[in-house]
Amino acid sequence: PLFPLNKTVVYMNMDMVGTGDKDLYVGGMWEFSDFYDLLKENMQEKFKEKLKYRIDYRGSDHSAFLSKGVTCISLRSGNVLTRELDDEHPEYHRPGDTPATIKPELLQQASEYHYDNIVFLANCKENLLDPKHHLNFIHKDSNVIDMHCDTIGRFLRGQDLSKDNPKGHIDIPKLKQGAVVDMLPGFFSVWFDLGKNCYPQRIKKIAKRTKIFFISYSLSNLEFSNLASKFRVGPS
Repeated sequence: PLFPLNKTVVYMNMDMVGTGDKDLYVGGMWEFSDFYDLLKENMQEKFKEKLKYRIDYRGSDHSAFLSKGVTCISLRSGNVLTRELDDEHPEYHRPGDTPATIKPELLQQASEYHYDNIVFLANCKENLLDPKHHLNFIHKDSNVIDMHCDTIGRFLRGQDLSKDNPKGHIDIPKLKQGAVVDMLPGFFSVWFDLGKNCYPQRIKKIAKRTKIFFISYSLSNLEFSNLASKFRVGPS
């Protein structure tokens, strides 16, 4: 990169911001919530009212920076299904993607939104390179595996876990059940690679020591034939 990654505060990405409706569909607003809260402190109300989450967005130029620990915020106009289009930007990557489809007012909105954010960050006194921002992203992007208690299993069986605590908040440490990572209260999280055709062997070793897993992953990508009795799989 032209600028050192360890000094890069944020990658702000614009992709498909000239069509659709006037909603601001923001990737990274949830994953980097602490960072984005700083932006919202200075954001105009007209923009706040249009903000929409775009969770787990990877399909654009910012993706390479995520793996390098850089905070990434992306923007596109419109929501998953826009009010003015029959589908999600149906002209995308098709012959119909011509200048005539562009709405100048949406480009102006995207430009003003980014200008305000960049000026604010340039003058912000907070530590914008605080490691907590990327740590927050890692936790929200990780798969969750409950290896020690049956909290997730109980939930899948339809039990109301809010009754475990008078305040209605699920707090495993207070329930004295399970193992908890200090930075991720509520569940025991294990990160491992589900690719490269090696995950069945690695999971078998873990499966011998537990009763239930909950993996937030696509059913079509999991083939655990002889381990099916130990797995409850939730869609990604």
